[in-house]
Amino acid sequence: MAEGIYNNVSSVELSEADRGERVEKTVTIYMSADAVRAQETNTQRETTTQQTVVRTGIRCSRLAVVCVGLLCVLLLTTNIVLYMYYIRDQTIIANLTAGRETLLSSIRNLTEERDQLKSSYQNLTEEKEQINNTYRNLIQEYHILQTKFHHLVKLIEKSCFKELKTFGSSFYFFSTENKSWSESRQDCREGGADLVIINSKEEQMFLIDQKNERISGLV
Repeated sequence: MAEGIYNNVSSVELSEADRGERVEKTVTIYMSADAVRAQETNTQRETTTQQTVVRTGIRCSRLAVVCVGLLCVLLLTTNIVLYMYYIRDQTIIANLTAGRETLLSSIRNLTEERDQLKSSYQNLTEEKEQINNTYRNLIQEYHILQTKFHHLVKLIEKSCFKELKTFGSSFYFFSTENKSWSESRQDCREGGADLVIINSKEEQMFLIDQKNERISGLV
């Protein structure tokens, strides 16, 4: 376009017009060329500006896409981390629940064992009381037997009771005096004894034999 403008200027210089007019036209043409150049410069600037704006828009779009991608990755990572924490919490809750059930079962077992021990303790206490009662009864019987033994020893030492007969662990005295039942019992109690009480068939046969012997001796 500039070469065309300069060609036009040459043709104007070879015309038949005067120089003053030629100079004025030449200046006018040159001013027009500067205007064209300025317009071209403005056009180039506008084109460059538009390209810059387009490039900036593309860069912004790319940056927005990258930011969205990063946000998606961050959101996915956050979801994965939250899911892992959720799984961990569920596992911990399950373990705690199982531990609680185990503790409750242990508590129930311990409670049952405690009740059994209480029952056993009560039974042992009752058995202890029974043993103590039996022991006291045996002590009383021992004292009674000891007292009877001392009375029997005294009876043996008396001259009137020298003829004693034994059967088992008992001593028997057969009196030859004729007395009533009350008098005979009173006499025996004064000596620390009592009238005989037959407790078995063997004891009865022993007494019958002793009676027969004494009857035979009297005859």
